Amino acid sequence: MYYIEYSLSGTVALNFWELAQDDWDGAFDAYLDFLAAPVDLNLEESVEAAGLKSIFDEENMRVLGDELKAYLAA
Repeated sequence: MYYIEYSLSGTVALNFWELAQDDWDGAFDAYLDFLAAPVDLNLEESVEAAGLKSIFDEENMRVLGDELKAYLAA
């Protein structure tokens, strides 16, 4: 289960990265909101509290993958 948490955390980081491409300040504010989330929230609730897209949403994962591919191809 430990490796699953790492994968999910990486997906959260990609959400912040994607947001930072267009709005660095907004991404930083969202990151601070994520860090300030109460400790009794689970990961998905913390992501939602930060205003990020769900890490379990298929379309979000597709968009993140496409953005990353485009970035790496540039």
